[in-house]
Formats: sequence, structure tokens, C-alpha cells
Amino acid sequence: MVTIASGATSLQVLPEAGGLISYYRTQRADRAVDWLIPRSDQHAGSFVMIPFASRVAHGAFRFQGRLIHLKPNMDHERYPIHGFGWLREWQVLEHHESSLCLRYAEDSDDWPWAFHADLTISLEEASLSLDFKVVNDAPAPMPLGLGFHPYFPVSAACSVSAVVSHQWHLDDQLIPTDMERVDPGHWYPARERLDTVYAGWQREARLVWPERGAELTISASEHFEHFVIYSQDDFFCAEPISNMVDGFNMMARGEEGHGVTVLESGEEMSAWVKLEPRHE
Repeated sequence: MVTIASGATSLQVLPEAGGLISYYRTQRADRAVDWLIPRSDQHAGSFVMIPFASRVAHGAFRFQGRLIHLKPNMDHERYPIHGFGWLREWQVLEHHESSLCLRYAEDSDDWPWAFHADLTISLEEASLSLDFKVVNDAPAPMPLGLGFHPYFPVSAACSVSAVVSHQWHLDDQLIPTDMERVDPGHWYPARERLDTVYAGWQREARLVWPERGAELTISASEHFEHFVIYSQDDFFCAEPISNMVDGFNMMARGEEGHGVTVLESGEEMSAWVKLEPRHE
């Protein structure tokens, strides 16, 4: 495990467990404020989804004339989910007082393309920045998706708000079927069970916990076209993702809005996500 800190805020990362952020915490005079749910047997803190976010229907897709098969990678999931980065060990490239750079290199039978991803995690006072750079090391073009999967604490009055344009309808396997236009969203995770995917996200979301006197803004770079809200009784997730759920198959069918990036051999993609908390 590796720890970084800036002012009253500290963060712990587990490179050996998928580069997982195991806690992200600000120490106040009277108590500690956990912006993420600390890692436990039930929750994951926060992790990166790469080389795709969410599910790939039937564990297969076509790309440039090839039929690609992917094995399920989670016990209770029928289809492969969230890529492989969260299941791999990450290498520590640099470690400073308030920043950390990790690398994950993929070159296994699970994915037909070799690539590496560098993740720089940095704190500036309470704000957390995640800067990604992904490089295609394969001799052929590679499809790529990216996402950030944080777990947040639930309180009775907590809310999430974001500007989105469309909501996707999902089938019983949680694969998208069609979408409808919606107004900007305002959700209450403690009051409704959510597992919803939105398109047209304007790359900013505001999370508020009135009882804690705390709020947090999530912002992201242009690659993150979609936003997922997921909630259970004791947590919720607010996830910036670049590719749409089953985006690889959407791209293969020629559908718009898939969000998949195609990297040529040796090409790189840079992206970022930032969390800016505030408390009374």
C-alpha cells in the first residue's frame, strides 16, 4: 500500500489490488470526512475500468474483421465487466508526498492487444486529480474504453445532480436497447434504487450530503461522454465512463454514441477526472 497527503487530506492506494484507492479522507478538527467509502469486504473504494467500462454483451464483439471473445471476469456476472485493470497488479513508477504514478501493462490472453496505462494520482489540499495516459503497444489498432468507479456513502438526504441529455433503457441482462431524451438529472440514492446509464453528460456532477455539511464536484475530460448512477442500501456510485455499456458491439453495428476510442499502433490517449470536495 502507498499513501499520499496534502494538508489535512490523505489517500491510500493498493497497487497490488488493481491500483485501488482504498480511502480518500480529510481530517477535520472534530472528525474525519471520508469522501469515498473506505475499502472493505463489501465495497471497493474506487478503481479504474480499462480497457472498457461496464459490460460486453455475450462476451464477444467484432472489430476490423475479427471476432473477439472475452471470458467472464466476475463470479456473479454473466458477461465480462469493467475490463481487467481492476484485477491486475499495478507498478509504482513514482511516489512523492502528494502524488503517485502507477503503470498497468496488459499483455495476456484475456485481451488481444498489448497496451500500457499510466495513472497519476495527485492531491492539492482536498482536491483529487486522476490523470490517465493509455498507449497501444500492439502492432494493430485497438478499441479502448475507460471509466472511474467510485463508491460513495449514502445518507438520507444525499443527492446527485448532473446535466445529461438521454437515458438508456436496459434489458434484463443490463445491456442497452434504446434511449429517450431526459431533463437534467437530480437523484436521491437513499430513496431510489438506481442502475441507470446516461448519455450527453456535460462532464460535471455535484454530490451533496446535507447531514454531513459536505459536497463534492466530479469533473472530467472530453472523452467521458457517459455517466452511470448505481445505488444500493448502503452506498452509491457516480461513474464517469467514456464508452457506452456494450459500446464495442454498438460500434461494430455502426451505431452512434458508442464512445469507443480506436488507438492506432503506438498512439496514446490522455484523459482526466477530478474530485473537488467542500465541507463546512
